[in-house]
Amino acid sequence: MALDGQDGIHSSAVIHKDARLNPFVTVGPRATVHKGAVIDSFTSIGADCTIGPDSVIGSHVSINSASLGANCVIQDGVRLGVDRLGAPSSATTTTRAQLESPRRGSTGSSPLLAVGEFVSIGANSVVMRGSGPRPTTIGDRTTIDAACVVGQSAIIGESVHLCDGSSVGESAYVGDKCTFSPNSSCKNDVKIASEIVVGMCSAVGYDLNSKGNYVGIPAVKREQWAMQVRVVQQMARKAGSHDRKATSQPSSPLTQRLDPDEGEK
Repeated sequence: MALDGQDGIHSSAVIHKDARLNPFVTVGPRATVHKGAVIDSFTSIGADCTIGPDSVIGSHVSINSASLGANCVIQDGVRLGVDRLGAPSSATTTTRAQLESPRRGSTGSSPLLAVGEFVSIGANSVVMRGSGPRPTTIGDRTTIDAACVVGQSAIIGESVHLCDGSSVGESAYVGDKCTFSPNSSCKNDVKIASEIVVGMCSAVGYDLNSKGNYVGIPAVKREQWAMQVRVVQQMARKAGSHDRKATSQPSSPLTQRLDPDEGEK
């Protein structure tokens, strides 16, 4: 049903009778909120957005040009569908003018952010919208923890886990069942195969084509990283041994300093 006259709800928006919208929620033109969805206060749903059945949206959330599947959980402060500069797209933001005066004859537009089913996005994370014909995509059963960033037109597969503070670059591809450990990242346009684990504080700088554990900057397989660490440790030990030998050599008689007590005698 369309909630005509209700503050913040556009007359062309479709809200299921079993959906629950708390006070101070705004819903833009042609947006759809399905059965069982719950939207907390001070959240903005932009034009042409879709909120799937039984999804739960926290407070102070901003959603623009996005489609969410069923049973999603979006925590407080999340921003979905922002442009690459961090501001909502001017073409999809719900403005006061749109709320008061719908566009005549509009047929809506395809979402620039597609979120699958059973997706969880943690507090204060940012997911940017797609560009051109390629939307940003988040697969089913993916978990994105707090303070993560997903770049423009990135594609994230199913059952992926992005831990706190991790980030995915623009137009990057992350395969199914991958895990990004806390504060890890990947560059723009990187392709990561399925079943890959990126270690804590690691950065992926090139395509990863085989499954396994990758660590370091740039990220390499754990076995290769361990070998590099051993080489550096051996070099450090050799340098330390050389320094100790240099300092332990006796000085020449010409450079020896006279003991003060012997000088007085």
